[in-house]
Amino acid sequence: MEPDLKMAFTLPIAGYLTTFIYEDIKSVQENLPFIKSYLHNKARGENIEISMPGLITTPKENFDSIVGRKDIKNKLQPIIDFIKNPLNYIQSGIQLPRGIILTGEPQTGKTSAVKALAGELNEQLKRIGNNKSVGVLPVSVAYIKKYGLNYCMEQAKRHAPCILFCDEFDLLQAQRDKDAVLLSDILEGLNGYHTSSDLKNFVIFIIATNRPEHIDFAVTENGRCGTILYFENPDITDRTEYFKSFFKKKLIDIEDEDIQALAEETEACSYGTLIEVANASLRFAESSKEVVQKKHIIMALNSVVRKIVTEGYNMPLQQKEVLSARYGAQACISLAVNPICKLTAVTMYKITEKIKERDLSINHYEALSDRSGHAGIKIGGLFSYNTQDTYNLVSDSELIKGIKIIVAGSIGQKVLGVDEITFPEDEINALNIAHKLVFKGINEKMYPKSIREEKKLEAYMLVQNCKKEVQELLESKQEELMKISELLRKRNLLHVGDINRCLGKSAKDMINYFSKKPDLTESIQETV
Repeated sequence: MEPDLKMAFTLPIAGYLTTFIYEDIKSVQENLPFIKSYLHNKARGENIEISMPGLITTPKENFDSIVGRKDIKNKLQPIIDFIKNPLNYIQSGIQLPRGIILTGEPQTGKTSAVKALAGELNEQLKRIGNNKSVGVLPVSVAYIKKYGLNYCMEQAKRHAPCILFCDEFDLLQAQRDKDAVLLSDILEGLNGYHTSSDLKNFVIFIIATNRPEHIDFAVTENGRCGTILYFENPDITDRTEYFKSFFKKKLIDIEDEDIQALAEETEACSYGTLIEVANASLRFAESSKEVVQKKHIIMALNSVVRKIVTEGYNMPLQQKEVLSARYGAQACISLAVNPICKLTAVTMYKITEKIKERDLSINHYEALSDRSGHAGIKIGGLFSYNTQDTYNLVSDSELIKGIKIIVAGSIGQKVLGVDEITFPEDEINALNIAHKLVFKGINEKMYPKSIREEKKLEAYMLVQNCKKEVQELLESKQEELMKISELLRKRNLLHVGDINRCLGKSAKDMINYFSKKPDLTESIQETV
């Protein structure tokens, strides 16, 4: 081949290879901080792959993968519309903010929503014949703190269109009174809107947090992360739909009433708890080499939701007699007064309570209530679920029902003659509710002394009248109460069906007894 001809071929190829080498060097330079950190942590034996920029994922989930959450899906719809036709948004002057905050209790589906959004966007792109794909680039709090949000945004832009996702964002403590430099970097990274109609610069920053109050107000401004989506625990409709979907996928036929029981008793539970309950029922069935039945579902509820501890249970007979009388009486009155919180079970086993942050304003009567001697554990209790979404709006009549259920414990002991051990906290707790009722939430110090004493007397008389009604009923049904107490002492755990069988025809009489009684608040006010 002639020298000139060789040169003609060599120069373009060399230039082409040089371009590749330059891009590789440029890529290495951009990722140098990460590579250095990655090698350093690897040398220390740490695994930081979850926070590696470049490990972009393309989730297969979509909105159909999420049970319920229609309100969340509707609020995310503008992002889908933008991806389908960004030019229409640009021409119309409609702008999307840089960031979104997902907040709510743990395990309520925040991370799942991000994955489903990415999957939904990709499905929409395929439908319109666009070969681009939207991925999720997860970055840890530690990575943002070390390299800044601007650097993370640049990494995300290389994969645009892209969702940059940071979980537990509040742990950054990017606040003006804590880390103002980091806050400044975050605000700079969140400035501006999406204006690219070809999706080349489309990066949306999604934050997940359980503590939105720990995020600086400037971050939550409109134009940055001004869109806040609240993830509440699934309601009964979503819970029912979830359990039906779960067992259907497993090809397991579950009775509708068992699904309903699962949905009712998992009130205020997260999706994480629903998953654990469903899987626990499978495990209990597998251990007994049976298909999933009602008994396996009850075992799952006892273990996961009620958190009953049956291991190492050994209680002296005297204590068993006392507690069986107390809880048996409270269960009877709960069924009789028919509150919106429906009774499902009663137990004398230990119950693991959810450990919460210490409340410095805890009252003396609340401290007295804990006789277990161990934080996070209580001995026995009643289980119930709300029949309606109350949002903490409780009527006066429901508060009075609560008083009757509380005082029933000590009265049940008295009726059955096992009151050697007393529970003064019953009276204190009942009076506390009565005070809230008569003072209507107003600080009693706001009233003149004469009116204050009058209202205190009204609260006291309200509790005494509740005790009188409960005692009359339990004395008239002493035989039935004895049966419930003995059965509870024998089994340690009774369900509402067991209690109703002990009551027999008396159950209807007990309900009628309270339904015929006059309104206590009106009668007390007349007396005072």
